[in-house]
Amino acid sequence: MSRFITYLPLDAPGALTAGDTIAALKATIGEAPMRIEEHGPVDDAHGTGFIISVNGMAVVVLFMAVPLPEDAWQEAAAASLTWRDAAETLRRTRAHVVLSLLENPPEHPHALNGAVAVTLLAAAIARRLSVAAIVFTESHAIAPGDALGDIATSVAEQGQMPVMLWTRLAFLRGPEAADGRPTVGALTVGLAAFIGREIELEPAPLEPSGVAERLLGLCQYLIVNGPIIGDGETVGLTEAETIRVRWADQGTRPGVPVLLMRLEMADPTLAAPVRHPRRGGNTPPARPARKAFGRRKT
Repeated sequence: MSRFITYLPLDAPGALTAGDTIAALKATIGEAPMRIEEHGPVDDAHGTGFIISVNGMAVVVLFMAVPLPEDAWQEAAAASLTWRDAAETLRRTRAHVVLSLLENPPEHPHALNGAVAVTLLAAAIARRLSVAAIVFTESHAIAPGDALGDIATSVAEQGQMPVMLWTRLAFLRGPEAADGRPTVGALTVGLAAFIGREIELEPAPLEPSGVAERLLGLCQYLIVNGPIIGDGETVGLTEAETIRVRWADQGTRPGVPVLLMRLEMADPTLAAPVRHPRRGGNTPPARPARKAFGRRKT
């Protein structure tokens, strides 16, 4: 079973050779030390393609001279909070590229390396073809094609994983807190591909931006380090915050193992609602730098 199936809708039909793709990949990653190998063509009835391995992770690349079917990108486009005209853009595309790992990665390091390989190859193809978007199916996330250059730079040169492409957040509205404040929960989509579990945060009296900051930071931490948070441990954005983690076979989604998280103690400076200035008012001071999101044993 393959994993990290990724679609690149194209503005116009086009294809590359394996040699052209490898050259574009080397230009994309610069001086980053990676082992890149070609493994020959792929015989597929729907398009032409080949297999390239990056640091030992074999990726199948197929070029299709037909538009990507709408059911392959509709959910991602509808869920996007930042790219409102994604659907309109994809309906104008005329061809697409499919990338995926040749085999299902057995452990966390292979999953991380596999996601990196697929993402960097997607960015390399975007250097040579008119890529309108990238659709990452594990998370049902979508991003404009012109974002792939910056994504590749962050991965290859800075070691910063594209958490907002590899995972996606869905927010849940909870009951009012004891003090009357609204509560917000959230769950992740796509994290299980890396650690075997998704995250579900029980509703808490936090701003949606605060929930996103906590969960995206934690996703980045787990994607890089693996499933190292144990049942009953706590995590937090600062030393004054406690979020209890419990392993469960499923949460709100049947059959999906999760890390259930409950906010037990909030840092008052982070839990308070963010008050945006009125037009013409003064901008509030920036918050002080915070420690990286991490776990704490209890």
